[in-house]
Amino acid sequence: MNRRTIAILASLVMAVTGSVMVPNHSAAQANADYTAQPQFISNVVTPNIILLMDNSGSMSGLTCD
Repeated sequence: MNRRTIAILASLVMAVTGSVMVPNHSAAQANADYTAQPQFISNVVTPNIILLMDNSGSMSGLTCD
């Protein structure tokens, strides 16, 4: 084999290897595949928070007797 044939074969091997190693983004799965929901349902959730403060005498006692 002469140098030109070796260079052509090396280029061909590198091109084939490079095309195989490139990630295929079209086959990747998206999060939307797993989170399907009807269009009329909103993603916004209203907060449900309660703040309870007690100043009675029963709160100052020991819990374990």
